[in-house]
Amino acid sequence: MKTIYFIIVTILFLVVMYILGVEKTSTSAMEWKSFKMDPKILIVSVLLYSAALYILYKIKI
Repeated sequence: MKTIYFIIVTILFLVVMYILGVEKTSTSAMEWKSFKMDPKILIVSVLLYSAALYILYKIKI
């Protein structure tokens, strides 16, 4: 059961990181230009991800 939650949390984390890191152009097609990530955002995101995993493993399901 915890494996399913781990996979869900990981997928959500990767999707959020991709959305935050990809710079969008102003065209109507919204082409993905380049992947740029601020190091501070990256560190905070990794800390939040590890906190979510810690809470996940503390919950007895």
